[in-house]
Amino acid sequence: MRLVAVEVEEVRRFAGRWRVGPFAPGLNVLAAENEAGKSTLLAAIQAAIFLPHRNAAETLRPVGGGIPRVRLELADSAGQWVIFKHFAGRTGRAEVITPAGETLTGEEAEQAIRRLFGLAAARGRGETERGVWGALWVEQGHSFDLARLDDPARRTLRSALEAEVGTVTGAAGIARLRAAVAHELAAFQSPGGRETRGRLRTARDRRDELDREITDLGQRRRDVETDLGRLAELRDQRALRLEARTEQAFERKLDEARTKLGELDRAKERREAALHAAQTAAIFAQAAVRERDQRQRDRDESGKAEQEAVRAREAAQEATQEAVAAEEEARRAALRAAATTAVAAARQCRDRVDVLAKVADRLRAAGEAEARARQAQPTATANGAAAALVVLAAVLAAVPGFVPGLAEAWWWGVAAAVVALAGAAFLFARALGRRAAAQRALATTAAERAAAQAAAEALAPGTEIAAALAGAEAEAQQAEARARELGDEAGLAAEAVAPPSDEANAARAAADRAAREAERRSADAEAKAEAARRLADRLGEARAREPDDDLEERVRRLDEDAKRRQDDAAALAVPTAEERAAIKAEIARLEAARNTERAEDQRIADEIARIEGGLARIEAEGLDEHIAAAEGERDRLHRELDQLETRRAALNLLDETLRQAEEAATASWLEPVTRTLAPWLDQLIPGARATLDEATLQPAGLSRSGRDETFAILSRGTQEQIAVLVRLAFAEILRRQGRPVPVILDDALVFSDDDRIERMFDILSAAAERMQIVVLTCRTGLFARLGGHRLALEHVS
Repeated sequence: MRLVAVEVEEVRRFAGRWRVGPFAPGLNVLAAENEAGKSTLLAAIQAAIFLPHRNAAETLRPVGGGIPRVRLELADSAGQWVIFKHFAGRTGRAEVITPAGETLTGEEAEQAIRRLFGLAAARGRGETERGVWGALWVEQGHSFDLARLDDPARRTLRSALEAEVGTVTGAAGIARLRAAVAHELAAFQSPGGRETRGRLRTARDRRDELDREITDLGQRRRDVETDLGRLAELRDQRALRLEARTEQAFERKLDEARTKLGELDRAKERREAALHAAQTAAIFAQAAVRERDQRQRDRDESGKAEQEAVRAREAAQEATQEAVAAEEEARRAALRAAATTAVAAARQCRDRVDVLAKVADRLRAAGEAEARARQAQPTATANGAAAALVVLAAVLAAVPGFVPGLAEAWWWGVAAAVVALAGAAFLFARALGRRAAAQRALATTAAERAAAQAAAEALAPGTEIAAALAGAEAEAQQAEARARELGDEAGLAAEAVAPPSDEANAARAAADRAAREAERRSADAEAKAEAARRLADRLGEARAREPDDDLEERVRRLDEDAKRRQDDAAALAVPTAEERAAIKAEIARLEAARNTERAEDQRIADEIARIEGGLARIEAEGLDEHIAAAEGERDRLHRELDQLETRRAALNLLDETLRQAEEAATASWLEPVTRTLAPWLDQLIPGARATLDEATLQPAGLSRSGRDETFAILSRGTQEQIAVLVRLAFAEILRRQGRPVPVILDDALVFSDDDRIERMFDILSAAAERMQIVVLTCRTGLFARLGGHRLALEHVS
C-alpha cells in the first residue's frame, strides 16, 4: 500500500480545496514553513482512514466554519483505490472506489476501508484502533515515543516476525495452549492471579460470609448472656431508685426555690410600683406647678399687654391729630394753588379783551377812512391814500404791542419806516396826478380795512368782532370774580397770589403719609388691645375653673403626696441582683439534677425495654439452630475450596511452564528486527546494538563500547533517531512479508545534530529504495540536502 495523492477541503486552515501529489513510490519530502498545514495534512489522512464518516470531526473544522472533506488516492498490488469522506455528523458521507471501478458508499465503504487496512470495527462514532499504521505514521512531537503501539499493531508485527523466522507452528501452538489455560484460569482468577473469580471466588466469598455470620451469631449469643445479666442489674437499679424517691425530693426543693424567687420578684414589683406611683405623683405636682407658673405669666403678660394697648392708643391718637393737621394744610395748599390758577386765567381773559378792543377800534377807524376816501375822490384821493398809508404805518407800529415777538424783530421797525417813507414819497408826488393818488388812497384804505378784518378773524373766527368782544368781557369778569372768591377763601389778597408751585403736591403727599401712619398705629393699638382681651379672657376662664388660692393649695398637696410616695418607695426593701442570681442558679442546678434523674430513669426504662425486646426476638429466631446450620455449611465449603485451589495451582504451574517455552520462542522471532535494524544503527552509531522489549516491541536499551544503557537515559535526539529506525525496520519486515506500508514522519528529526542528521538522510534515502517514505518538515534549508521527490500544497480552483 502506498499514497498516490491527497485532497482536503475546509479542513482547519485550508479554506477551499487543496491537493498534494502525486506521491513517488520512494522518498517524498514536503518542506514548508510553520502553520503551512503539514500536520493538518497528516491529520486529514488519518481521519479519512480511522474516523467514521458520521463523526463531526470537530478537530478538523475550520475557524471560519465549514464541513471538512478529505479525498485519498492509494495504490496496492490490486490497483488504485479512492477514499472520500465528508464529515457532517449524521449527514456525513463515505465513498470508496475499488480498483475494479466499483463504488461503495456508507457503511459498505467503511467496511472496505477496514479490510484494506486490516482494522477492527470502531465503537459508535469514535475513532478506529490504528494498528500498525499508528506506529508507522509519526505525528509531530511523538517521533521518540513508541508507547502508542496498540494491541492490533503488536499483533500485526508479531505475526510478521513469526512468519519471518518460521516459528508460526510452535509459537502459535504455545499461544493456543496458554490461551486455553488462561480460559480455564479465568474461572478461578483474574489475569496475573491478583484476584480470584468464578466458582473459587463464589466459594471463598460464601465461606467468608459464613465465617462472619457464625462470628456474628456467636457474638449475639454472648450478647444475649450479657444482656440477661445487664437486665437483672437494671431492674435492681430501678427498684432502688423507686425506694429513694430522689426526683420527688428535687421537686420539693425546686418548689421552695421558686417560691423564694417569686417573693423576690413580688418585692421588686412592689418597689417598682411604688416608684412608679411616686413618679406619677411628681408628674402631677410638676404639672400643677407649671399651671400655676403659666397663670402667673398670663397675669404678667396681661398687664403688659394692657399697658402696651394704652400706649398704642395714645400713639394712634397723636398720629390721627397729625393726619388731620396735615390734611388741613394740604387743603389750604390746594386752595392757594387753585387761587393762583384762577388769577392767572383772569389775567389771560383780560388781556384777550384788550386785544379784541384794539382790533375793533382799528377796524372801525379803517372803515371810516375808506368812507372818507370815497367821498373825497378825486381831490381827496391823494390825501386819502396818504392818510391810509399813515394809518397802515401806525397799525404796523402798533401791532408789536399785541402780537408777541414782533417788538424785538428789527425788520418790523424797518418795515414801518419803509411804509412811512412811502407815504412821504406819495405826498411829494401827488402833484403828478390827483386822480391816480385818490385811487391809490381808496385802495389803501380798503387794504387797511381788510387787514383789520383779517386780524379780527384771527382773534375770533366766525364771530362778529363786537360779539367776540362782549363774550371775552363776560368771561374776563367771571374769571376775576372766581379769583377774588378763591383768594378770599385762601386768606390771600389778589395782589399776594403767587404763581402755581409744587407746594400743594408736597402737602398732599405729607397728608397721605400721616393718614397711613395713623391707620397703622390704630391697627396696632387694636391688635394689642385684642391680645390683652384674649389673655384676660383665658386668665378669667382659668380662675373660674379653679381660683388662685385653690390652685396654690393643689400644688401644695400634690408636692407633699409626691414626697411621701418617694419616701415610701425608698423604705421598701430591694432584692439585690446577687440574691436573684443565687436563687436562679439554685433553680437551674435543681432542674438539671431533676432532669438528670428523669433522664436516668428513662434511660433505665428504655434499656430494659430494648433488652427485653431483643431477647424476645432472638428467642423467636432460634439462634442456636442458626449457628449449627451455618457451621455445617462452612465445613462443606472448606472441602470444596481445597479441591478448587488444587486445580488452580495446577493450571498456574502449566501456564508458567508454557510462558517459559514461549519466551524461548520469542527470543528467536525478535531476531529479524534486530537483524534489520543492525546495519542502519551501525551506520548511525558505529558499533552500537539495540535491544527491544519482548512484550511491547519498543526499544529497551542500547549497547556500545562494552556498556549497556537503558533507553530512558539516552538523549532525546538519540531516542528519536532509534525510534525512527525501529519503525523503518518494522516497515521493512512488513514489506518482505508482502504487506508494504508507507512511513510518514512529521518533523521527526528535530533533535538531531548536523552529523547525525546527515547519516539519517543517508539511511532514509537507502530505505526509500524499498518502501514509500513521506517526510514533512518545516526546515526547508536543511532538508533540501535530503533529496527525494518534492511535494507542494496546491490550491485547486
